[in-house]
Amino acid sequence: MLGDLARSRLKLLAYVARRGASKLVGALGASLGTRNHRGADGVVFPGNVFDTVAHFSAPGKAFEADPDSVVPPRKLRARAVAFYLPQFHAIPENDRWWGRGFTEWHNLARAMPRFEGHYQPRIPRDLGFYDLGVDAVLERQCELATRAGIEAFCFYYYWFNGHRLLEKPLDRFCELESLSMPFCILWANENWTRRWDGRDSDVLMSQDYRTEDDAAFIEDTVRYFGHPRYLRVDDRPVFLLYRASLLPEPRAIIERWREAWRERLGSVPWVIMVQSFGDRDPRHYGCDAAVEFPPHKVTKDIGRSNHEHRSFDPNFRGQVRRYRDMVAKSLADCEPADYTLLKTACPHWDHEPRSPGRGVTVQGSTPLRYARWLAALCRHASRQPLAGEPLVFINAWNEWAEGTYLEPDCHYGHAYLNITRRVLARETLAGPAKPPALLLIGHDAHANGAQMILLSLLEWYRREMPFEITVMLGGVGRLLPEYQALADTLVLDEQPPGFLDDWLQHHPIDAVITNTVVCAPHAVVCARWGLPVVSLIHELPTLIRERRLEQECRALLAEVDTLVFPSGIVRDGFLGCAASAGAGGSGPGAAMHASSGDDKVANAAALAVRPQGLYKTLTAEPESIDACYRDLGLDPAAHDIVLNVGYADHRKGFDRFVDVARHGEASGDRRRQYVWVGKVDIDMSNYLKRVTGGDTLQNLHIVDFTDSIAPWYAAASVLFLSSREDPYPTVVLEAMSFGLPVVMFEGATGFDKALLAHASCIAGDDAASIEATIARVIDENTEAEQAMRRDYVGSSHDFSAYARYLLTLLPIATDAP
Repeated sequence: MLGDLARSRLKLLAYVARRGASKLVGALGASLGTRNHRGADGVVFPGNVFDTVAHFSAPGKAFEADPDSVVPPRKLRARAVAFYLPQFHAIPENDRWWGRGFTEWHNLARAMPRFEGHYQPRIPRDLGFYDLGVDAVLERQCELATRAGIEAFCFYYYWFNGHRLLEKPLDRFCELESLSMPFCILWANENWTRRWDGRDSDVLMSQDYRTEDDAAFIEDTVRYFGHPRYLRVDDRPVFLLYRASLLPEPRAIIERWREAWRERLGSVPWVIMVQSFGDRDPRHYGCDAAVEFPPHKVTKDIGRSNHEHRSFDPNFRGQVRRYRDMVAKSLADCEPADYTLLKTACPHWDHEPRSPGRGVTVQGSTPLRYARWLAALCRHASRQPLAGEPLVFINAWNEWAEGTYLEPDCHYGHAYLNITRRVLARETLAGPAKPPALLLIGHDAHANGAQMILLSLLEWYRREMPFEITVMLGGVGRLLPEYQALADTLVLDEQPPGFLDDWLQHHPIDAVITNTVVCAPHAVVCARWGLPVVSLIHELPTLIRERRLEQECRALLAEVDTLVFPSGIVRDGFLGCAASAGAGGSGPGAAMHASSGDDKVANAAALAVRPQGLYKTLTAEPESIDACYRDLGLDPAAHDIVLNVGYADHRKGFDRFVDVARHGEASGDRRRQYVWVGKVDIDMSNYLKRVTGGDTLQNLHIVDFTDSIAPWYAAASVLFLSSREDPYPTVVLEAMSFGLPVVMFEGATGFDKALLAHASCIAGDDAASIEATIARVIDENTEAEQAMRRDYVGSSHDFSAYARYLLTLLPIATDAP
């Protein structure tokens, strides 16, 4: 045995010497059966041909045995059309060219895996190696397609100078009264060649575009266009043309067709040009629109990845490209053009069956990656509809010999069909037996108002909803452990560039809530993958402009589904900032906006105003209230606490708070004791030292941040909100929930008139008048007014209602699976 092994190794070394060192890795992999190549979904692929065949002939990790539902979905994001190949029945011409009984299945049967992870063979499952001459096959195909949300099949239509090929499945599809599924046709107007590539070498059937054939061509197409199940948009038939550039004088020919069709039909079909072989702009050929046709165009100029895969075949001359690169190329061309562009997704692509050992293979598809692509294209379709109708195409329903199909196979089962339905119908991506997956994104974990709101939403959804929740935060902060205790939490600042984009292709997230304008780049990434995104906006214009976030405002307005503001004032300020951004700008969001192309897009986001509510129910025991006075050395009978809560910086007006306290100290009236609960910014600490000369103000108390804030509200006589700009400060709601009167500056918040009716607003920074107002408010505070404030907050700012409201803006199931 040892001698045999030695001889085998000598043969291997001799082989390597002949073939070159570059073949060493592939030879070792094929000969020794190593198993160390991982696929896009984490699967470890076999290291030899035999195990690879066994691997892909069996159910895989993503296999789904059955359709999600036998009932077709009702409400769909787009009208989905799948390209349909009719070459699965024998015809005399193919018998003559390829041998008796030839169908596309003959090509499929000869496919071999050429490298590790190469998805071959591909074996049909539910429908088997079917014959399209059997009515039951057509009926079953329509049943599977409609259950998956596919509206129509687009049949390849083969017409060669008056001679038809492969017409029987299409004609039978029209004749069967048992079918209700719509259809359309795509004229494959290229030469039929022995190489299956439409080029001019070894032509079997040629296209000559003879004028004398026009009448017969029009008559033949009209019988399909007039069919009651023919696909129509705005009551016009949809006709696709594969190679517009091959027509001699295409503008004149197409216009001649239009006139003939109008005369015969009373309407003019849409002539939609396929973007293939370098054809891009439909206007150049007189067409109405263009449809993308991957891998055409979207694999052009993307790098090969042959070097990433161990080869089984030393003579392999094919090209391997990454599926994710093809998707990225397609989405990069999603911006509005000067013509209508209909987009197409394909589940896979592999030309191995038709070009053994020399075809193009697009490697790395998974059901989820395909789903993300399809969802992004549905979003594009809603933004670039055809006559108001969102159309999206899928290549293909049954192109088995090009490795792109939705029909069930032995390795994935119904996975690609099911996830097509989930995308189109906005159902849970992970499947009906799994809980919906919600992603919450915040800008950091510091203990400030917006961050507390997001944390409270997380707590509420974890407690009340059957969701799988993930949290992403731009940065760290004191609240990070609390987030981590409730959900998987990722800090984006600690991740490599492009992390979120890649992460979404591996995790079946169904909906996204982002928090603050700062999160705009993350919201845009999610939205461009077709995810429903609700962005909560808290900032007022001063903060937006200080941080140069105008471009982020503009991007959010153009990209996400819904923007939610706590008040009309916050909304109007945001819109003003977005408008001021213009098309230029150099802030942090300028690059993001430059790639969005939204100069040509109307504001896509819906705008909603909804106060966020009071996210904590606060209560205080009498002993804790007494402790507040005792800790400060105060007497509740002799002192009134003037309270403010939060991070003491310039925006929160800590200097104003100090100045009013200084005035009270100077007046000799120490009844009003000014208490700030929260950490003090270094600049404000220096300000305090400077204005007091380092002395202590007897009526000013700074209490470190505490989670036990309720006793301070209960002990206080008034809340003095000294903020210069504070969009919708929760401290006001918390104070009013204890019945406290509130004094604030005019125009400093985003509060609406209803809330401001329960507060006292002051103008200007005169400390004497401010303190006089505070004193008056304390003296005039009655039990009836306290009750009114409590009732107002309780009825108008219920946090549970707010959390539920946000879910109504998202297409996400809120009942348990």
